[in-house]
Amino acid sequence: MTNYPFCHGNPRTPVKLTPNSGSPSTWQWTPYHEARYCKPDASGPCFVGPEAPSSYGQNAPCPFGGVTANNFDLAYYPFVFALSDGTLYSPSSPYGATGGSQLQGRKLRPAFTDWQTAPTPPIPGGAAVMFGKDRIMLAGGTTVSCGEGCGVHNPNQVPSKKAYVIEMSQSSPEWVAKADMHNARVHFYLIGLPDGNILSVGGTRAAPATPEPEYIPDCYVPNGVLEPELYNPSSNVWTELAPMGTPRQYHSTVLLLPDGSVIAAGGQLVDPYGAAWEQNNQWTYQIYKPPYFFQGLRPVINDAPESTPYNDTFVVDVSTLASSITAVRLIRPGSVTHSVDFDQRVLDLQFATSTGYEIRVAAPPNANEAPPGYYLLFVCTGTNGSLPSEGRFIRIGA
Repeated sequence: MTNYPFCHGNPRTPVKLTPNSGSPSTWQWTPYHEARYCKPDASGPCFVGPEAPSSYGQNAPCPFGGVTANNFDLAYYPFVFALSDGTLYSPSSPYGATGGSQLQGRKLRPAFTDWQTAPTPPIPGGAAVMFGKDRIMLAGGTTVSCGEGCGVHNPNQVPSKKAYVIEMSQSSPEWVAKADMHNARVHFYLIGLPDGNILSVGGTRAAPATPEPEYIPDCYVPNGVLEPELYNPSSNVWTELAPMGTPRQYHSTVLLLPDGSVIAAGGQLVDPYGAAWEQNNQWTYQIYKPPYFFQGLRPVINDAPESTPYNDTFVVDVSTLASSITAVRLIRPGSVTHSVDFDQRVLDLQFATSTGYEIRVAAPPNANEAPPGYYLLFVCTGTNGSLPSEGRFIRIGA
């Protein structure tokens, strides 16, 4: 890697991963030139921010082909969603826009040929989740975009309660306002649950009066939001739930587990009573059990295939009469950082029931709708699939 630093996270130098059939330890990372949005081999573009080695000049070409640099900034850790039409949509990032850039949604067209403007969310930053086919929620965030150099410790941050949803499969998609959350939040997560609802977890609600000697509002213990909230898309209602014992704020992690519970872990805290406002990494985690753990006997997947190709049908054997199944859902396992789960998507599958205990399920039609890989399969009973089974791993696109 002569002349190229190995960069991750904030340095934002583009890199290309070339996997092979051997151990992942032998896979190769190749840094790019300054071109910001280059297409990795067979896996789409590598979304990064604006900085790269300056010696290559502005808008240098991608040395390996793909999409050349553009005069806009997706900021740190951009929200990126693969849509069913083969495009990639990036509405914002946890930081809104940086460097004084105008907040603007972007869409990368099929075959990754060029960029176009796309619907821009009404709020900068926040947390995002895809919870249906091309259906995305963005919530929380701040009332101002964080300028380049202010990091995430901007004293002008005013966390928001707002929530918006967009249906990108519509002919003219727009961000639609939904009910406000009970708590304003920034540095939190939205998690799609197998009952079809969305869980809002963690975050910080406000910046304190300027403390001394160090100002880190997003890690300040008294600002932590302990109460998770559950959003029901059918009723457009947020419900506050049992509080956490420890705040989960900046650099925390929240993930859905196979049994349908949610783990909240890590994060950084600033002890307001500690010497010099010492910032501490947390080494603890908490497990949250959503309401469906306590609403009666959950269905069980007795048998299901380990894999299925696209556009096929597979059989699932369940513990309850097939006629009682009201929803079958796929949820892609998580890959989270900075208020977004880049992999998670919730997909409702079509299915047919029998007179016994088997259901026939239609696999996703193609890789655009469900990128290949492992998913958690859930079968659900109750209204709108409100009582899910534990998840069963299944490989899609085998």
